[in-house]
Amino acid sequence: MQNMPYSSAAVKLRAKHMISQVQSRSSGLRYVFYFLFLPLFLYVCFQARASLFSPRLTKPSESINSPITTSIIENSSNTVTKTNAAMALPQNTIPSMPTASRMTAQQNVLPEELPLDLVSKDITREDILSDKLNRIPEAFKLQEGLRRRVGFWFDIYTRYSSRYHVIHHVDYPWIIYKVIDTTKIFLADTGTNKWTKYHRAKALVKNEQAFVRNELYKMSRMKNYNRLTIEQQRYYNILQEVPGSRKTVFANASKNLRTQLGQKDFYRGGLMSSSKYLPLMEEIFAQYDLPVELTRLPLVESSFNENAISKVGASGIWQFMPLVGKAYLKITDNIDERNSPLKATEAAAKLMMMNFKITQAWPLAITAYNHGASGIMKASRISRSRDLPTIIDRYSSHTFGFASSNFFCSFVAALYGERYQDEVFGDVPKLLPHRSDMLKLSTNYRAKTFIDIAGITMEELRLFNPDLKAKLITPNTTLPRGYRVFLPQGRKAQVELHDLERVELAKQQLLSKKQASRTNKKRIRVSSDDRSKPSKTTIVF
Repeated sequence: MQNMPYSSAAVKLRAKHMISQVQSRSSGLRYVFYFLFLPLFLYVCFQARASLFSPRLTKPSESINSPITTSIIENSSNTVTKTNAAMALPQNTIPSMPTASRMTAQQNVLPEELPLDLVSKDITREDILSDKLNRIPEAFKLQEGLRRRVGFWFDIYTRYSSRYHVIHHVDYPWIIYKVIDTTKIFLADTGTNKWTKYHRAKALVKNEQAFVRNELYKMSRMKNYNRLTIEQQRYYNILQEVPGSRKTVFANASKNLRTQLGQKDFYRGGLMSSSKYLPLMEEIFAQYDLPVELTRLPLVESSFNENAISKVGASGIWQFMPLVGKAYLKITDNIDERNSPLKATEAAAKLMMMNFKITQAWPLAITAYNHGASGIMKASRISRSRDLPTIIDRYSSHTFGFASSNFFCSFVAALYGERYQDEVFGDVPKLLPHRSDMLKLSTNYRAKTFIDIAGITMEELRLFNPDLKAKLITPNTTLPRGYRVFLPQGRKAQVELHDLERVELAKQQLLSKKQASRTNKKRIRVSSDDRSKPSKTTIVF
């Protein structure tokens, strides 16, 4: 039978069928690529990066001509010691490397030590933490379970400046992997913009942190630890105190890595600035029958920086959050009393007093300043303990993080540093103490009227009252009744005298109005004998 030619419709149908077959085959190949070849490709790339790129990218300090100095601090016993890395390795455990790589590694065999530069040579770091001179009250003396944690923060405040970045374990802060010194970045290339230098330092620290994380991860994948590099052997040694299988310990360590910026220069500046308000702050806390040592908490919160504002909205030297601040202070469009050191100190005293009534222990009350009283009581209930070291060990929560678990320890470290500041820093220059008079306004005042009465300038009004938002305060701004304003000494009497005169004048005006009202509006009703007629009223002027 002779084949009949296809019709145009049949040809179109066959073509469409062939195209759909090709598309189904291509989609199937695409699925095979996504689910089989792509994961394999990514795995090969990851392995190549780990073996080839990591050492080169994350060890820039191994170059002799590099302007970066990387300091590695051995801190397995909470003391900084200069350790020969080759001696730290057991015999026959140094891995065989090519000659060039071995020479590169030997450039950093001896880690650089950054000693605590104490001015007084008659006292040591351990003497201070042991309170050798008995300057710390019993409530804030070091608890044995917090000694190494406090020691870490003491070093942050007194040993490492803001040019140093400490890479450490989150759960065991005293386990320090590296200390990165970025000083040479900021000293080199004086013509370079400071933000460029900042980002260079940030990139270096990020690189070094990635290197440590990568090394710890590789250790968690090892079957045995017979052939460790020098860096890996150090990490192995300092993590021996952490309980658990080595694989789990190294895996958790790679995930729980943190970098802490040194605070020595900020802390020293805080000691200098604190002298401006500290005597008055101690008086406020003494009025509430609270330990005056609590006034050192702003050293941790803000280094006594009056203009401190955090990323989450905390403000002032006490770093009150808006919600907590509104419970104790006045916060409006023009006024934010969180920024007044003395008003905020009074609010902090009230909050501390409430926390102590709830927790009945200063370690918990101070931690509650950061974590909230209800939060710390929940932690105490779940951990079945009122002992802070036990709570830190047993309690785990996404809200009870690094900041909360270390808040009390950082406060104690700052207190020890402040009480031994002469031995640590020598003679720290002090600011003149703040001297002012506080006046509670009895009525609303325009700012221009008030400064004229007080005999001060707008600049003085803003200077003595940092809770007035400087950019929003104008001569026409209203200072509300009840607002507590601080004035230079001697100016309060002028305002009080003016208020007395104003009140006396108001009384006289009110009295004269009453007298005029009695005489001008006296009505005499005259009754008529004829009740059919309307009564007549005579008004006497």
